[in-house]
Amino acid sequence: MRETIIITAADSAYFPLCRSLLASIRGHAEGASVDLGVLDVGLTPEQRRWLEGIGARVAALDRGVVLPDRPLAGPGSLAMAARVFLPRHFPGHAVYAWIDADAWVQDGAVLGLLTGAALRHGFCLVPELHRAYDYLFTPGLGHPAREMHHLAYTGYFGAATADQLSTLPIANSGVFAGAADAPQWGAWADVMATCALRPMDQFLEQAALNFALAVGAMTAWRLPPTCNWICAHALPMLDGRGRLVEPIEPHGVIEIIHLTTLKDRDVVPVARVEGGSVRMSLGWPGRHQSAS
Repeated sequence: MRETIIITAADSAYFPLCRSLLASIRGHAEGASVDLGVLDVGLTPEQRRWLEGIGARVAALDRGVVLPDRPLAGPGSLAMAARVFLPRHFPGHAVYAWIDADAWVQDGAVLGLLTGAALRHGFCLVPELHRAYDYLFTPGLGHPAREMHHLAYTGYFGAATADQLSTLPIANSGVFAGAADAPQWGAWADVMATCALRPMDQFLEQAALNFALAVGAMTAWRLPPTCNWICAHALPMLDGRGRLVEPIEPHGVIEIIHLTTLKDRDVVPVARVEGGSVRMSLGWPGRHQSAS
């Protein structure tokens, strides 16, 4: 049994992001020999062959496993919900780590951190909780991030529960890891299956995860926010060594950059730790820079 497999999902449109993520993993000593898995939610035959050529294991998403009786609200919703069933799609591993395709690994040490935390604690994830995330310090539901999640919680659990869940930090499901035999997988799936039976959308599995954690149906070890940096909440800064770092002192190195609302080649202004700024892409490896 290979200890860890790192899994993502992609269709033909997301394939360039998927390819960058996998290349970023393979570019570190910690990821040079780790097993890779890709859930196929609409890849072309050529894309599948490329993935298999680099040693990635490609698995067709099994609709019979992922809430087969639930209608879909959008084409991406099935891929989101499928992450709850990773051990069933890729059997034979001790640890299952997930990284969204619109993320990439800057510091390979995070791969060992994910594996170790999953083995010791059963399950680990990264809350959207950092002092640079300004929306956390905005009272009420006046920020789009809070409104978006409150709406999802309301649809699945009702208004009263949504009011309670919306006061808590969001447990982001874009980066996590779990031991193969951890009970958290079943607890997460059970909550997801009993959510109000509205069409499955892209928030179902994350809403279920946050509910399960809030009511104690499952536990998870919390990793630092740099293990899943949400660019939609705060852009990173660039240090003198060309690394993306926290935008608040002491400017720690960010292990995983999660583009979220940004596109791979979007050019944005990024402040330098030493002063000034550059306009650059935050995707991997295309950090095309020009002084501003």
